[in-house]
Amino acid sequence: MNNNIKSVCIHGHLFQTNQSFHLAPGVCVSGLSPETVSAACQIILDCGTCYHRLTDFSSPAVIDSFYRAGLIFQAFTVAIRRYLQYYR
Repeated sequence: MNNNIKSVCIHGHLFQTNQSFHLAPGVCVSGLSPETVSAACQIILDCGTCYHRLTDFSSPAVIDSFYRAGLIFQAFTVAIRRYLQYYR
């Protein structure tokens, strides 16, 4: 069994986002099939999508006279932002 560990660097502009991250079409790495590149990047794409969605969800709300979410929800979103701070 060959335990060689190889590192592949893919430029950030090849990861596109709309509502979720995905790999730009046509990304290729010498010696790897497109399916292998896609599979290797999938977990990173999923993590980036979750991070992006949690960041959007927990963005600070405008607190004015129409704010109805409550203090518990506000504390919850602050806790999410603090948690995500570790992964920036």
